[in-house]
Amino acid sequence: MFHIYENIKLFLQNNKDTNIVFCVANYAVLDMVKNLLISAKKNKLNIVLFALDNEIVKKLEGQCDIVKYIDNGFGKQTDPNKFYKFGTKQFKNVIFQRFFIGNEILNANKSYIYIDVDIVITNNFVNNVFEQYKNTDYDCLIQFNGTNCCTGFFSMIPNKKTKQIDLNFFKKHNYEKYTTNQPFFNGIILKNKILNIKFLERSHYPNGRFYYKNYKTIDNECYIIHFNCIIGYNNKINKMKFHKKWYIN
Repeated sequence: MFHIYENIKLFLQNNKDTNIVFCVANYAVLDMVKNLLISAKKNKLNIVLFALDNEIVKKLEGQCDIVKYIDNGFGKQTDPNKFYKFGTKQFKNVIFQRFFIGNEILNANKSYIYIDVDIVITNNFVNNVFEQYKNTDYDCLIQFNGTNCCTGFFSMIPNKKTKQIDLNFFKKHNYEKYTTNQPFFNGIILKNKILNIKFLERSHYPNGRFYYKNYKTIDNECYIIHFNCIIGYNNKINKMKFHKKWYIN
């Protein structure tokens, strides 16, 4: 049975899992969230949705655990009917939430995996991800885009270093001047070696460009497919359909 939690505090108090897999979304990307949840169900994986408006809560009630994250820390709610364009100030209000939510999970001494909603799950990746932490000093495992980190899929475990990546850390490093989170992560966290980071195997956790080029040879190896590197919500959906990874009739 799935639950709706009024806030993250109640969720963390009542959730007994040591590892949380979560996404963040508003109503504007409802169909993509539905597709992600269907792919998760196919692979016996539970994803927690941190909902940025009440409309998506209503539509997805009973389909996954939902945490209301309506007060997003920026002084106003997101517009449930608006698709926030990549790189805009409004888009920033959505995409930085993953780190603030993740930090609260870490402070509850739980590990997490964050997943973008333009991802399709093809195999249950939880054991594979957390096995890679064993007998290592890695703090973070993250998707690799061929040059540096892709923040659409990453994991952190709770320790002193990861718990410092909080709102004060972001403010100290002037995160508000960045319109997207990935340049911040690569320019501050990766470049300055704030965390000990391991890149996930690209053929197992491909980003868009790598998958589109190599899908004929890696399709059976993938745990996820990240349909990024495409502009436009409907264009992404059409790409998923082309690769037979769109599960909504």
